[in-house]
Amino acid sequence: MKVILIAIVLFQPLIIFGQNVFVKKVNNEDKAHLVIGIKKGDSTDWYFAGCSFKSVALLPDTTKIRLIGDLLDFTADTIMCDNIIFNLSGRYTVIRKQPLSRQYNLQIDALILINYIALSSKAFYYSPYPLLYDKETEKEICCNSEGLNTVIAIYKNWYLELKQNGFSDYFYPLYDKRYEWFAGKFKQQKFKDYPRWDNFFDCKEIE
Repeated sequence: MKVILIAIVLFQPLIIFGQNVFVKKVNNEDKAHLVIGIKKGDSTDWYFAGCSFKSVALLPDTTKIRLIGDLLDFTADTIMCDNIIFNLSGRYTVIRKQPLSRQYNLQIDALILINYIALSSKAFYYSPYPLLYDKETEKEICCNSEGLNTVIAIYKNWYLELKQNGFSDYFYPLYDKRYEWFAGKFKQQKFKDYPRWDNFFDCKEIE
């Protein structure tokens, strides 16, 4: 009986913590963007794709997988983002090719956040811009298109495998696909387990 009681006590904070982590859509006139909130007592820390993301990468795996599922729900929303396309990668400055597109929508915003949750700081290299690229047509994909719908479907199938197997022996979402993230650069194709946050990319936490 004592062993069961101890297990319940130890597990309870994890459940409460998971319930205090959520995705929120922030509207700004006719545009919007997504953020991840981590509620701590009476205050909430907000996180978005960029270097101030370490706390999200350190969440329990079950919470990260739940957040990915929540973000996929937003991929049906085609509203434009209130941010312009820019290099999200911070110190990853070896990009020579610059994008032509200037805007992206909430569908892309959701996928970018999924990359940061699933790949930790490896997302800096994998998706340095909130912009997709069609390798066959050599065209950028920023907004509503058949190509973007295909990518979303790929992410949903990838998520089902992740939900079943967890962060163990998993691939980049667009591994070996027609589409990739603009200016993405990555060598490792498969992760044996969840990648540790690279301290090189540590930044000041959001206040």
